[in-house]
Amino acid sequence: MTLPAPLRCSFPGCGEFADHDHHVVYDPDVIKPLCRRHHEDITIINGIQGRKYRRPLSRKQRFFVWYRFLEGTFKPRRTKKALEYLEEWGSKR
Repeated sequence: MTLPAPLRCSFPGCGEFADHDHHVVYDPDVIKPLCRRHHEDITIINGIQGRKYRRPLSRKQRFFVWYRFLEGTFKPRRTKKALEYLEEWGSKR
């Protein structure tokens, strides 16, 4: 019996192993495998976008953000607030 090959990060050009599952959207779930760095990046970007609109992102908005992230249009800003959230987020995992 052979073991399945480990998944690689879904971010274009990243060769790291995917050790995080990212929910692009919920209900129904669309989940993509990401390495820790790229999962942190998209989490920061989603937070920035949510604060910009002052409400949770809609399904359509989350897909929009996901595709802009993949093409490199949306980049994370590791602000004090973002880093504090990541520290909190990381401790829950």
